[in-house]
Amino acid sequence: MGESVGDSPAHLLLDQLLTERALEQVTRAFEKRDAISATHLRQVLAGALNRDQDDQQIALLCAMVSGDGSDVVLLEEFSSYLLRQLKEREKSQQLSGSHSASEALPLQPLPHCKRNTYSKETICRIVPISNPAAHYLAVSKDGVLTTWSHSLQLKSGKCMDQDSAPLGGQRASLLVTDMVGMHNCGKVCLSSSSRELHFYDCQQGVRCFYRLHDLPYVPLCLSYHYNIESPSSSSHLLYGDEAGSVVVLSFLKPTVALFQPSSFTDKPTQLIAFKALSEHALFVSVQVVTGVHSDWVGRVSYLPHNHSFVSCSSSSSHSIVLQSIHSKTRPYVFKMSKGALCFVYSHELDLLVSGSRDHLVRLWNPVMPHRPVAVLAGHSTAVLDLVLCRRNGLLYSFSLDSVLYVWDVFRQTPLQSIKAHFPPSHRLPDYGPSPLTFLPPHTLTLACNEHLLVFEGVGAGAEDTLTPSHTTHRHPLCKALYNPLLHQVISGSECGDVLVWDVNSGQQLLSIPCCHGNEELTSMSLDATGRRFLTGSRNGQIKVWTCGTGVCVGCMSAPGGTEVTSVLHRLELGGVLAVGWSHRITFFPDTADASAAVEPSSTSWQGPDHHKDDILCSSYCFPNYLATGSFDGEIAVWNTATERLVSHCKSISRLKPMLLKKIKQLDVTSASHSTLTSTHTRTPSQPASRKLSSYCIRSSQSLCRVPVDQLLFLCSRLEDNKKKHSASLVSSEAGIARFWDIFSTSEPLGSFPLTECREACVLALATDASNAILAAGDTSGLIAVFNIQHYCAGHCPSQSTVEPVARWQAHGKEVLSLECVSHEALPLLLSASGDCSVQLWDLQGHCLGMFGQGCLWDLHKPSSFQHPANMVTAEDTQKQGIESEKVGVSPLALSRAGSGSVSVGEGVEVPPHNTEQALTDQSLLGEVYGVGMRKRIANRQGRRMQYADVDLQKTERFGSLCSAFQALEIQGLVDVATPKGSGV
Repeated sequence: MGESVGDSPAHLLLDQLLTERALEQVTRAFEKRDAISATHLRQVLAGALNRDQDDQQIALLCAMVSGDGSDVVLLEEFSSYLLRQLKEREKSQQLSGSHSASEALPLQPLPHCKRNTYSKETICRIVPISNPAAHYLAVSKDGVLTTWSHSLQLKSGKCMDQDSAPLGGQRASLLVTDMVGMHNCGKVCLSSSSRELHFYDCQQGVRCFYRLHDLPYVPLCLSYHYNIESPSSSSHLLYGDEAGSVVVLSFLKPTVALFQPSSFTDKPTQLIAFKALSEHALFVSVQVVTGVHSDWVGRVSYLPHNHSFVSCSSSSSHSIVLQSIHSKTRPYVFKMSKGALCFVYSHELDLLVSGSRDHLVRLWNPVMPHRPVAVLAGHSTAVLDLVLCRRNGLLYSFSLDSVLYVWDVFRQTPLQSIKAHFPPSHRLPDYGPSPLTFLPPHTLTLACNEHLLVFEGVGAGAEDTLTPSHTTHRHPLCKALYNPLLHQVISGSECGDVLVWDVNSGQQLLSIPCCHGNEELTSMSLDATGRRFLTGSRNGQIKVWTCGTGVCVGCMSAPGGTEVTSVLHRLELGGVLAVGWSHRITFFPDTADASAAVEPSSTSWQGPDHHKDDILCSSYCFPNYLATGSFDGEIAVWNTATERLVSHCKSISRLKPMLLKKIKQLDVTSASHSTLTSTHTRTPSQPASRKLSSYCIRSSQSLCRVPVDQLLFLCSRLEDNKKKHSASLVSSEAGIARFWDIFSTSEPLGSFPLTECREACVLALATDASNAILAAGDTSGLIAVFNIQHYCAGHCPSQSTVEPVARWQAHGKEVLSLECVSHEALPLLLSASGDCSVQLWDLQGHCLGMFGQGCLWDLHKPSSFQHPANMVTAEDTQKQGIESEKVGVSPLALSRAGSGSVSVGEGVEVPPHNTEQALTDQSLLGEVYGVGMRKRIANRQGRRMQYADVDLQKTERFGSLCSAFQALEIQGLVDVATPKGSGV
C-alpha cells in the first residue's frame, strides 16, 4: 500500500493552508476598502504564510481570485473564492464520509428524476409487483395508478374510479392514504379517505378485485406480512386509523381467496361490508385493538416473531407503542415531546429507530423505552421518513427541507448528506406518507409532488458490488480542457455538469451542476486570457464562466436556437465565434454582463454562408485563420480579419468511372444497408448533423463525401509562411488523417489511417506546441501517437504512411476529446471519453491517474501514478511482428487480442492506406461508426425531427418556411357556382 499523497502538507492547495491568523491579516488589508492590488495581496499572503512573495502558489491563488485578469482584487471576489472552496471540500468530505477513499459511496449524489405524467398530485407510494408487463406500481393521492418498468420508466396509468362505481349517490373525490404490496397472492391493497380498502390484482393487468367498505374510521397507514417459506399459510394485513386504533385482518387462505367468493360472478369487483366480515370467517378474521394512541396513527408495522405490532403517532404521551395483538402483555410506550412521525424496526439488529418533529433521529432498544441508546443530530427540520438497510447497517433519513442523510448505525456517525433538487415548480413541495422507498436490490426512490428521484447503488453490502466503479462524471463526457495559467483541468459532461480539477493532484476544486439547465452540453473552450471558459448547448445558448469561482459572467444565444458544436474566444477578434447546426459562423461581441442574453452582432461576419450542411468542427490559428468542417465533407478556411474565404477543400475528389461502377456493384443503397438509412425523409430544410443516411453513396452522385469529424491547425508551419508547400491543416474523416495546404486546394498532400479498427472513426485530435506529434482517439477507445515532425513538411520527402509511436486501449468507449498538456516541461495527454472518465497519460501510454479516482496523485512522485496493463508501445509492436506475419494479423491487433479486445481468429486485417481503395470497401461505406456511436447518432437524429409535439416532417412539407398552420391538412379547393339572380 503506497502512502497517501494527499496527506502531505506540500500537497495541499494554498487556500487549505490559510490559518485563522492569516485570514485576519488578509481581512485587515481589506479594511475600509473594497479592493486592493494583486501585488499588495501577494505581499500580505507571503507575510502571513512565511513564504516568498514570488511563490508560485501565491501567484496562482491571486490569478484564480482575479476573474477579469486585472491587477485589482475585490473583497467580494476573494471571499467568494474561499467560500466556494470551503463548500467543495465539505461536499467532498460528505461524499467520502468516515470511509476511506477506496470504499464505494453508500449513495450516488446525483439521482435520476422521473415524472408522473398521468397525475399532478403527490406520489403516495410505490411498490414492486409480480406482473410480466411491469415491475412497479405507484399510486398518487388522487387515486391514479401508474405502472413502471424495471428501470423505472413510466408505462401506463389509470384512475381507481374506473374500476368501481360509488355506493349510492355520487362519490366525493377520494384521497389515497397508503398502499402496500401483497406479494404472495399477487395483489396490492390501497386505503382511501372514503373509509375503504381496495384490493387490486396485479398478475394480469391492474384491476380491482375486492372492495372492503364502510370501515369504522378512515385508514391512514398499512402493513402486510406473510411467511416467505410458506406463502400459502395465513398472512396479516394491519392498518391504523384516525381514531388511534390498529385493525388486524388475518387472511387464512391468501393464495386461494382473500374473502368468501361471491355468487354474483358478472360483477368484476366484489363488495364486502366491514360489518359483514363474520360471513367470511373461512377466509378472514378481524381483530381491532382500540385506544393504542390518543391521536391518529401515522405508521404501523407487524412483528412476526412475537405476533405484535409497532405504531407511532404525533402524541407526546404515546409517541411509539410496541404492543401484542392479543393484548396479553403490557405494551412498551416510547415518549417524545413532539411525537414521532416515522419509525423503522429491525428484529435482526434488535433496534428501533424513530424520527420526530424536533429534527432528531433516535436509536432505541425495543424493550427499554425510557431513554434512547443514541441520538443522531444533523437535520434542520422535521424528519419525515426512515429506511434501514440491515445487511450493512446503513440508515437513510429524510427531512422536510429535502435533505437526505446516510448514517452508519454501528458507529452512529453521518456518512453522506445530499440536498435533493426537484424540477422548479410553482407548487410547494408536498411529500406523501412515505417519501422514501427501498426497491431491492439497490435502488432508493424519493417522491415529491409528481416527481420521483431515483438513487442507484443503495444498500450494497461488502460482498456486493452494486455501486459503479469510480468515474469522473456520471454521464458521458463532452470535452476536457487544460488551463495552463491556473494549472486546472475543466471537464464537462453531456448533462451539463462541469467540474474543475487540480492537475498536480487530481483534486476537485469546483463543480457547476447543470450549467445549461436541462439542455445537453455540446461544446467547451477556454477564452484567450485563460481566466474564463465558454460552454455551448444544444439549444444554441452560450455561457461564459470564471475558472476560479464558477460564476456565470456572460450569456449569448445563437440564432434559431440550433446546436453549437464549437465556440472560441480570441482577443484579436474582440468577441466570440460560434459554429454549429445553423450552417454559418456567428459573431458575438465580448461582454461581461450576465444580466441579459447577448444577441449576435448585426454587422458581424459579412462573409458568405458557404456551408450547406451542419458544421461539426472548427479550428483557429493565430493571427487570423479559421477552418470549419461540415457534415457533407466540406472544409472551408477563412481569414477572420477580412472575413473572406481563403480556400475551399473537398474531403474526397471526384470518383473515377471505374470506382463509381464498383460502388454500383456493391449496391450500397439496397435493403442490406437499410439499418443505416434514416427512417425520416430528409427535406431540404431539415438539419442533418451526423446523419446516418448521408453515409450511403447514391449511384446517381459522382461525388462521395465523408463527414469531417475533426480539424486541427499545425500553427508552427504557418509562422511567417516560411514553409512553402507544407501541410498546415489536418482533418479526420472516416478514421483517416488528411494533411492540407490551405493555400492549395487541389488535393491533400498526404493521408494515412489513424485507427486500425475499420468500423471506427476518430473524433479527437491533438498536437503539441511544436507540431511534432499527432495524437488521435477513436470510437473504440484507442489512443495513438504519431510522429509527424517531417510529414508533409516543406520539401521533405513524403512518406506513404506513418506508423504510431505508441498505441494503447485508453477507454472502454469512444474517445471524445484529446489535448496535449505541457505542465512544467512534462509532456502529457488529457483524454475524455464516453465511459464517463477523464484521464491523464504520458506519451508512452502510461496512465498517471483518472480525475475523480479514490486517491490523489503527485506529478513529482511517479510512485503515485497508475500504470495500465494493456499499454502497447512501438517496441512491443516490433517484437510481435514475426508472430503477426504468421497468422496474417497486424501487430497491434494481435496485442489487443491478447488483452481481450480482439480475437486473433477473427482475421483482422490492416485497413488499406489508399483512400480510393478504402471507398470501394463495403465495410467502410456501411459501418463507418461503431454500434455504440450509431445508437447515439440515431437518438440525436430523432430529437432533431421533433420538438415537443411538433413534427418537422409536417411543418416543413412545403420548403424551408415553418408555419404552425402547415401541420394541418389543407382541403382541396372547389369552384362554387353562384346562383343567377342572387345579386352577387
